[in-house]
Amino acid sequence: MTKHDYSIPKEKYCSPACLIVSDLVLREDLATLKKGLGKLLSKHYSHKFLGGVKSQDEIMHIIENMDDTQTWWYDGIEIGRFDFETKKNLKDIISYFDLYVRNINSSYLAIEVHIYFSDNFIKKINQVIDSDIDKPKTYITYSFKHSKKKSGGKTVFSLCNYNEAYQKSDRIFEEMTAVKWLFFSYLQRFFPTCNHVNGRVPPSVLIYKTNINYEDDTYKDFWLSLGLSKVNGQSIDDASKMFFMYELSGRYEKYFTSDMVYLYNEDLIEQERGFYTKDYYVVYKLSSTCLMDILKFNLLNVYNTYYARMVVKYRTKLNKIKLNKNKLHSLLKLRYRFEKEMDSYLRYCDGEHWDDSKEKIDNFFENKDNPVGYKYTYIMSPRNAMDNIKKQINNVVMDFDIKTSVLQHLSNYKNESKNRKINFIMLALTSLTLVFVIFPNWSDVVADWISNLINWIKNLLI
Repeated sequence: MTKHDYSIPKEKYCSPACLIVSDLVLREDLATLKKGLGKLLSKHYSHKFLGGVKSQDEIMHIIENMDDTQTWWYDGIEIGRFDFETKKNLKDIISYFDLYVRNINSSYLAIEVHIYFSDNFIKKINQVIDSDIDKPKTYITYSFKHSKKKSGGKTVFSLCNYNEAYQKSDRIFEEMTAVKWLFFSYLQRFFPTCNHVNGRVPPSVLIYKTNINYEDDTYKDFWLSLGLSKVNGQSIDDASKMFFMYELSGRYEKYFTSDMVYLYNEDLIEQERGFYTKDYYVVYKLSSTCLMDILKFNLLNVYNTYYARMVVKYRTKLNKIKLNKNKLHSLLKLRYRFEKEMDSYLRYCDGEHWDDSKEKIDNFFENKDNPVGYKYTYIMSPRNAMDNIKKQINNVVMDFDIKTSVLQHLSNYKNESKNRKINFIMLALTSLTLVFVIFPNWSDVVADWISNLINWIKNLLI
């Protein structure tokens, strides 16, 4: 059996340059966002660079004047550059980050963050990238086997072997997921972001810089070990390639990820004037074209996955509510929770901005290889999923309507039956009162009879 070499080729390098992450903020939280950005500025505004960044006064002016009108007229607002010099656990990973507020639609804004790693963290990741896979590894999973009874089975733990080519891509995925979770966990101290507060990891684009020609098949084993398969990528130009997903081992087959990789060859890119490094130029070029539109579809993928499960969850709960008395209150309460939950999804899906984003992305990939596959996988598929989920939501709403109507009729019938009994009792009491008015002496006789009846019952109970 041929031994594959997954290590970095000699005199070559591949290193993480930047991690671009985005999460959503509801517009009704705009006041909290403004206040939180002000606190973030006062605590973590970076002093690492001279020139090329806004002054604190300029940033505070932008924040204070950031309202619905401004964010509608501009695609985004650059807030500034920050670092975590006073937070050791974050400082050891993140050197600094640039933060932007992007316009999405009438209900949502997006926080776009460009994270530049510390030297120590880059060294740690490079050790993974550069290494070979020297021995097979296993991971724990669940399996099903026969039980000791005559029939039936049971769930047991078992060990599965890694696809050895994906050991490195798993490790890098885990490290980047940890960075995102740690970063946004701290960011919640300043303002809430929609995915993180609900336990969802926001999508990202990891940018690698290299001096290796991806199209050279000599290095295909190395790229495969990073999860970068040709079938998932599309060339932008001679120097860069976008991968819409990266391959992971079976350990993560149950988990949905919406992360991408952007690979660029430093040897094929000229140093542009006005930029500190080629990294900044590549990030700026990507960010100023259609990056937020790409992340917008990544965020849609995250929402599709989450809310598709929520629709199934609520449908199951709805089916458990029987058409019995005293169930109307439970049904109405469940419907309120369902519609409140789905409102966040429908508001993100709302608007014509999807067509605008699709057009920008199409222009970015114009005349590139494999455009049909890209459009289906990355644009048509999530939009089709969105349309399907919206139909499922409408179907559940119709089921709620039907059950509510039936239980309302049942409630009306029960109430009508109770009202009939109450009316009969009131009629009897009214008649009895009239009799006592006409024959007042009878009231004493009836009172004595009732008193004797009560005494007789008490004697029986003694």
